[in-house]
Amino acid sequence: MHILILPSWYPINENEIHGIFFREQANALGKVHEVGLIYPYFISLNNIFKFSEIKSNLIAEEQIYFETDVYINFYPKIKKLFLKNWISKGMRLFERYIFKKGMPDIIHVHSMIPAGMLALKIKEKYGIPFVLTEHSSRYFLDEKNIDKNCHKIIKEASYLSAVSGSYADYLQKKTHNNWGIIPNFIHENFFNENIENKNKEIVFSSISFLNKNKNTIMFLKAIREIKDRIRESEFKQIKFVIAGDGPELVNLKRYASENFLEDSVDFKGHVSRSEVLKLLSLSTALVLCSQFETFSVICAEAHAIGKPVISTKCSGPEYFINSNNGFLINKNDYNELADCILKFIQNRFLFDVKEIKRNCRDQFSEEAVIKLITEIFHNIVDSDES
Repeated sequence: MHILILPSWYPINENEIHGIFFREQANALGKVHEVGLIYPYFISLNNIFKFSEIKSNLIAEEQIYFETDVYINFYPKIKKLFLKNWISKGMRLFERYIFKKGMPDIIHVHSMIPAGMLALKIKEKYGIPFVLTEHSSRYFLDEKNIDKNCHKIIKEASYLSAVSGSYADYLQKKTHNNWGIIPNFIHENFFNENIENKNKEIVFSSISFLNKNKNTIMFLKAIREIKDRIRESEFKQIKFVIAGDGPELVNLKRYASENFLEDSVDFKGHVSRSEVLKLLSLSTALVLCSQFETFSVICAEAHAIGKPVISTKCSGPEYFINSNNGFLINKNDYNELADCILKFIQNRFLFDVKEIKRNCRDQFSEEAVIKLITEIFHNIVDSDES
């Protein structure tokens, strides 16, 4: 089967994380199918003098055929013009692609805007069916974002999916269409990590991009609460880690300083994928305090290693966190988080590491997700041919 991937965002070089899960899924599909990917990169006028450097350092792919180019965004503040330009350049890349590789059997769109608009244009002209998987939280944060363009895409898609059951349910209610689930898969490195007797310390870690939505201040408030509740000697035996960078980092460090937590919290800053793996393997549990998540890859990565997760009820994680692999708590309730951490410490070996890993593999391994995608695509292509 010949599959073309249309992502709405994509990493521009090997060091960029944004869109990495689209890349990993495309390359995994490329092991068993003929797979191509097209993506027009737009850079700001501020980077015009780096144009040649950016173009020469674009990400290279091995398992898939990647058709791309770099363009200047002359309309950064006029969304309508930018979208029109993105679709126009995307169509140019598509025509280059089919000249070199032939017509795909099916298109997989990652997020409605802008890639879904390009898929619509391609379907109108060439009749190629497309599957949509929605990743963006923008439609949950403000349902007005489900505009007329989105409704056109939803109407023409052969299959609609979201990355978690809870987000699929939400989109189903808001659009009055059936939505299935195509989750992100977790890299095999996480399943292969051996954590038996790796760390005897008690470590609670939060790993995220530090913005308002991630709500990491709730973690710090819970730490302060724990400090007030237990003896100093007990508190010093617990390690708290916050890994990640972002606009809230300064505020979080200020709060830690004002509440005398500087010596209790280790701010790691930005961490690479390999550092995330190492940090999770040394953690007792992962803590997620988000207001909303469509899926939460970091929670699934923790489970792949066999680590339990304490998460707020923020949609995505509710799809796979249960009493066998963690705790779900109310959003913004730092007292409940403090209670949960203290109970966790008292029952440190409550969770079955092997069971957590096994259940995660069944749901989110590369093999499981690629098998699911292949079945969905084959059903659509076979029905179109009959």
